[in-house]
Amino acid sequence: MPTYRVTLRETGETHDVDAPFAAEACERLGWLIGNCFVLRVYTPVRTDMLPTRPIVRREHRDDS
Repeated sequence: MPTYRVTLRETGETHDVDAPFAAEACERLGWLIGNCFVLRVYTPVRTDMLPTRPIVRREHRDDS
């Protein structure tokens, strides 16, 4: 799950929040998305999406 650094515009108060979306990170703090600056600081690599075998790239040959 991504980690967002959320800063309240009015006070400058900052928190790091784990949430799937930036808007939800703000909601978890009880703040509205319009009142926050949001920066994604960490996104983990999903190993279940990596290929199980190597990708082989072949050059295209024009045999004309």
